[in-house]
Amino acid sequence: MNTFKKITGGTPEEVYNKFPWLKEAEFSDAEVNINYDVIVWQGGEWQYGIWKEGVWEGGLWKDGIWEGGEWKDGIWEGGIWEGGRWKGGVWKEGIWEGGFWEGGEWKDGIWSYGNWRCGFWKDGVWEYGLWRDGDWEYGVWKDGTWEGGEWEDGVWKNGTWQGGEWKKGKMWDNLTSKYINVKYNGDRFEKI
Repeated sequence: MNTFKKITGGTPEEVYNKFPWLKEAEFSDAEVNINYDVIVWQGGEWQYGIWKEGVWEGGLWKDGIWEGGEWKDGIWEGGIWEGGRWKGGVWKEGIWEGGFWEGGEWKDGIWSYGNWRCGFWKDGVWEYGLWRDGDWEYGVWKDGTWEGGEWEDGVWKNGTWQGGEWKKGKMWDNLTSKYINVKYNGDRFEKI
């Protein structure tokens, strides 16, 4: 059963009338503000459902599908992100299928496609997209474009490197058909 801890701007009935997609969701202790054209989620736990549009300012996301809106802070534990703008918080696990990342901490999951601009990447699989600045600690980079930032460690399979700092890692070598340790001399990659 869905529960509200705090509603700014109305009653539970008014929340569901204004945002009928919430009727299909599962959540608890929701703190919401409905004084705007979109819902503003300020706290609580989202357990499952489809998020259509709005602003997420804090709380715990356990599972479900995010279709659009703006994420400002909170913890994402699982589910599918289909689009929108991520501005901060912690991503623990899930599938990213598009949108804009503008800060925060990525701990694990699959990045299918999208635009990354700053933040901290801890682990996971990057399938394709545009990376612009940030810190990469570990994971697998399958394809895409890297434009600046710091690569601490991980595995690079394919893609375009357009500058940044490479500390250590492995790259796919087509000649030997295996991953090799490489270093970046500021101009090109070399086998170690």
